[in-house]
Amino acid sequence: MTTQSQLDMLEKFGEAAGAEQAKFGVPASVVIAQAILESGWGEHQLATRYNNFFGIKARAGEEYCEFSPDAIEKAAGDKTRKRYAKFGSMQEAFNRHGELLSTADRYQPAMRFANDPLVFAAQLQRCGYSEDPKYARKLTTLIRDHNLTRFDAKEAA
Repeated sequence: MTTQSQLDMLEKFGEAAGAEQAKFGVPASVVIAQAILESGWGEHQLATRYNNFFGIKARAGEEYCEFSPDAIEKAAGDKTRKRYAKFGSMQEAFNRHGELLSTADRYQPAMRFANDPLVFAAQLQRCGYSEDPKYARKLTTLIRDHNLTRFDAKEAA
């Protein structure tokens, strides 16, 4: 991916994450870092074909797409295909992400630190958002390397 492509994607993610932060209170910088990490800068098939930038699983009765497990799950012996939500737009996916983080009991410890994106990222990992033991570190690195806090609402930064 070229630097210009990354800059373009940052602007798209920034707009969607800013709207998510305004509606749900989730720090835009963390949301952008998650979208970068989980969608490969928006280039993974789940993002390009189905507007799912966070690997959000489908709810019962929702339209979905199926994908085989990733290499980590395969190595652990999980061979079942996963049902992922299809979204009509990037913003729809970001809204679902914000709804999940802001309303699920398991993420409330992270939401208490919504005014501090780096602590929020660490709390997300503690809450079990990802099984990757380096998840918070990866988010923090992306936030710092790309100055993602510039997308946070001023009162939350």
